[in-house]
Order: sequence, then structure tokens, then C-alpha cells
Amino acid sequence: LPVDSLNWFEATEFCQKLSWVLARPVRLPTSDEYFTALGSLRYVDISDIAWAADSGTGQTQEVATKNANRNGFHDLLGNVKEWLSNPGEEADSRLVAGGSAEDSIDTLADRPAYPENDRVRRRMIGFRYVVEMQ
Repeated sequence: LPVDSLNWFEATEFCQKLSWVLARPVRLPTSDEYFTALGSLRYVDISDIAWAADSGTGQTQEVATKNANRNGFHDLLGNVKEWLSNPGEEADSRLVAGGSAEDSIDTLADRPAYPENDRVRRRMIGFRYVVEMQ
């Protein structure tokens, strides 16, 4: 299952520790990187690539059990929202993107991203990381 229930600082701390282990920079993705990986949703049946309220139980599901998107990424939409490295609109916020298993297909089709308090832990917020290969 995806990692969930951690705040932005805990996700960032994980990246820092993994960076030390791998001896490479590891960080949360930027919104530009996230949306580039997501790619276009034109002519995509979102229920084929995302766990949403319409296609599941409203609970998180095992990762990579839906098809990958056109760029080869799993679970960029649905399942859990993901922390991004970008600051949000307010001082104590960061962006989360991708929607969750509690959102409808229509919500996911809008490619959701919005600010969230960076100290909040929610069952439907997780993260993925970027390893810089240089």
C-alpha cells in the first residue's frame, strides 16, 4: 500500500535520509515534474489508471495494480494525494497533487493540486520521491 499519514516535514526527512544512503540527492518532486510525469489526460480512461471513489472502495489500494499512465508511472492520480516540494499559497503550506481514492473520477480528471498545511497528517496524503542521477 502507499505510504500515508505523514506530514510534509516527515516526507522531506525520509528523502534526506535516503539521500544519505544512496549517496545521491533525493527529494520530493516539483509540481512541474509531477505534471510532466502525469502527462496529458486526453483520450485516457482515468478509471484504468487511478483508484478513485468510483472505481474502488474509497480506501487505499495496493500500488501499481492499475495500469501505468502513458509515461510509465503508476498511481499519479488517485490512491493517495502526494506532497510536492513547492510552497503553497500560505506560509505554512505545501502543494499536494493527484487526488485520492476518496475523490471522484471527475475530480481526478481536473488534475488536482492545492495547498495543504505542511504539518497535517491525513490518511489520504502520501508522497513519492525523485532520485537525481546527475
